[in-house]
Amino acid sequence: MITKVMDAVYCQKLYDAIKHHAAQRGDRMCWMDDHKLYELLPEHERPIDKRMLPPLDMISNCVKYVRGCHDPSKPYYDVMDEIDKRDKRIAELEEELKALRRKHGEDQTSGV
Repeated sequence: MITKVMDAVYCQKLYDAIKHHAAQRGDRMCWMDDHKLYELLPEHERPIDKRMLPPLDMISNCVKYVRGCHDPSKPYYDVMDEIDKRDKRIAELEEELKALRRKHGEDQTSGV
C-alpha cells in the first residue's frame, strides 16, 4: 500500500524506471528491464526469477518470440511457463507431504 508520504519518492522511482525502460532500444532491451518495472508495483509479492537459460536456449527462445510476432499462428513458447508449472507442482507435493506427516504423527500419538 502506498502512503501519501511515499507518493513523491515512489513516483520518482517509477518515473526513473519507466524512463530507463523507454530508453532501451533494439539489442539493449532486455527482459530484465521489464522485471525492474514489475518490482516497483505495490502489489508485487513474488520474487522475480532471474535465472538465466544457457545462451543457445535463450537465442532459440528469441527466435521463437520474433517468429510469433511476425506470424501470430505460431505462439511464443516460454520455457519459464514450464518452470512455473513445475515449481507450483513441487509446492503442491510439499503441502501433501506435510499433510501426510501430520497425519502420520497423529496416527502415532493415537496408537494407530
